[in-house]
Amino acid sequence: MRRLVAAGLLALALVALVGQWRRAERRLESSHLVWAVKQRGQAASSGQAPSGVLAGAIPMIREAQALDPVSIEAAAAAADLYFLLGRDETAREGYLAAMRLEARPELYLNLGILELRRGNFDQAKVYLRAARRLDRRLVKPANAAWKKYGGNASQRKSRQPGGTEEPSRSDAARSEDGPDRTDQDR
Repeated sequence: MRRLVAAGLLALALVALVGQWRRAERRLESSHLVWAVKQRGQAASSGQAPSGVLAGAIPMIREAQALDPVSIEAAAAAADLYFLLGRDETAREGYLAAMRLEARPELYLNLGILELRRGNFDQAKVYLRAARRLDRRLVKPANAAWKKYGGNASQRKSRQPGGTEEPSRSDAARSEDGPDRTDQDR
């Protein structure tokens, strides 16, 4: 009887080992695909590759996510890819999905930049403050993003259709304060 129980436990252990091996293979393949997508994104962003290279990475990142659905790296890379492609709503959904897996400071920063780009300054401020609070190294990138996309009131005015609107008091305050300015940051 003991031999039968031992054989059963051994068989169960082998099945578990094979399952873990297959999972590890899938995670490794997913990591390779994420790496390839990131390389394409960097090449396209720096002008070293045509913009069509990014669109070609969509099936790759989808496969990476299918291979490892709980990979924060795959989720974040997918959101970054859609951000670079200008698919803001899909990127936003991707960043939020990645944050449900793990709330990393760089995800808050990227979501803040995305909201700035979309003109959602109050929501951007919330995300940029969170990024700064979680990682003080993100103070400069958060402030740089605020200047680039939030800009000062006159820059936002010139981006408005017609460019003739007067900025509101809150616009002026937003441009001076940045995402979360302190005397130490100025």
